[in-house]
Amino acid sequence: MSGSPESWLAHAKSDLLMTEALKRAKLPTWVITYHVQQAIEKGLKALILRQGAIRLLVIIFCALTMRSCHLYSVKK
Repeated sequence: MSGSPESWLAHAKSDLLMTEALKRAKLPTWVITYHVQQAIEKGLKALILRQGAIRLLVIIFCALTMRSCHLYSVKK
């Protein structure tokens, strides 16, 4: 599946809505958490598309190493 950041977010929201329905139906936790994982993955894809993969990786590196991102010409 490919598309714009907005379409990925729409798919992520659909997965989150599905989790609510699955919880009300009292389905097993593993079924619900699968849709949560899918929503997170699709949300991250939207973020990567919107921010650009390289810029996002630099921000993640800065956060993980506790370095200031302004050193890498990346604003928080």
